Amino acid sequence: MDTGLRYRYCRWCRTPTDAGRLLCPACGADDLAEAGSTGGGTIRRFLPTASARQRRQLCVIRLDEGFTLRGALLGVLPGAVSLGAAVRRTAAAPGRDPAFVLVPEQSR
Repeated sequence: MDTGLRYRYCRWCRTPTDAGRLLCPACGADDLAEAGSTGGGTIRRFLPTASARQRRQLCVIRLDEGFTLRGALLGVLPGAVSLGAAVRRTAAAPGRDPAFVLVPEQSR
């Protein structure tokens, strides 16, 4: 499944990083290769939201490939989800952040 999430990894030390970097954050090499993410990950941190009435929560997500990005968790109210919850990429939603939904407990 193509999630549309791209990232780079260092060909020397294999450290993953977001697609916008030009140098490896671990070793400083400029030999980065591009790859596609599976879209699965876990919530690492919550970010402030503009309104508590929104049914989305901005958060920092650590993807299974090892890099982090800011995303919008859809279908939840702020405070209703705990850190470490499993998420997966979903179809694009309005806004600039990639959209994610919770993975049901039995699917983990």
